[in-house]
Amino acid sequence: MSQLIFGTLSQFLVTFSHSCYGGGGRRANLPAGTQIALFARQWFYGIMRKMSGVAKIYNSWNSMKEHQEIPTGVKNSLHAEHLKDGVRPIMACVGMPEQFSETLGPEKKLLEYDDQRLLQEGIRNVDYFGEPQELERENYKNAGDYSYAISPVDDTDKFSREFRNCTGLAVIGTDKESGASVSFFSHQDPNHFLSGTKNTEHFTHDVRQRLSELKGRCVEGTIDAVIVGGNVLFDRPLFKEGYINSIKLLAGQVEDVLGFEPVVIIGPKATPGSDNVFFDTKQRRLYIMRPQVGNETTQSFLPSDLDKQQQKW
Repeated sequence: MSQLIFGTLSQFLVTFSHSCYGGGGRRANLPAGTQIALFARQWFYGIMRKMSGVAKIYNSWNSMKEHQEIPTGVKNSLHAEHLKDGVRPIMACVGMPEQFSETLGPEKKLLEYDDQRLLQEGIRNVDYFGEPQELERENYKNAGDYSYAISPVDDTDKFSREFRNCTGLAVIGTDKESGASVSFFSHQDPNHFLSGTKNTEHFTHDVRQRLSELKGRCVEGTIDAVIVGGNVLFDRPLFKEGYINSIKLLAGQVEDVLGFEPVVIIGPKATPGSDNVFFDTKQRRLYIMRPQVGNETTQSFLPSDLDKQQQKW
């Protein structure tokens, strides 16, 4: 059966400019010297569902032997079952700085630190380090220095740098009036929004407002949401605890407002350093640059599988 699956998948590869290997469910790693290729997973799992006698849905392209049972009636967002036919899920391409330096496409923005140039190109900098007053003027949700930044819902591309222990939430849908993709992107610090009831309630209120706004603006069946960032450095147990609780809180809010689990598009870092993220709204693509890729922490998973997934880190 695997020959049939891989043969059919090859017809749907979306090829970019330089170097990426499609794999790992919704994300693709970037080994040097290979071609950028992302695949839209709903095509793959659409094929799987149509195959007679297939009782299992495979968890990822790279690990065909691992599979999971999907309860009857439950739409699995890891397999894009919450989306209408023809609507692409958010896909992610992850690589190291030296790999992105060789690319020619919009992902090159991951290497740029010129905020003014990004602004001139119409790219929103979701600046966790920004001045709170400036963020408020630009209609960001924010709770002061080193708390969080939640962008407005609009059709711009988004960029955010230096996700260390911070997590991010990317949400997208198709606008009912314009037919264009609109999105918001957040960058939040668990040390802030998990540090007390007041801070948690403030953040929860703001992220739910953005989720509700996007839901109200967008066509049903076109909305997708993914989580990025975080780390689980083994010598800093508080980081791991913060990451796990952050995933649970974000997943709970998304599921409550939107009705499906967000996919953790890439797991947490297990090495020092930070992630930079570029969100291409029109193409529904995330480009993630991090210090090291290729291990178990770069797999996509559902928050409901968090306990099982963290055993691999």
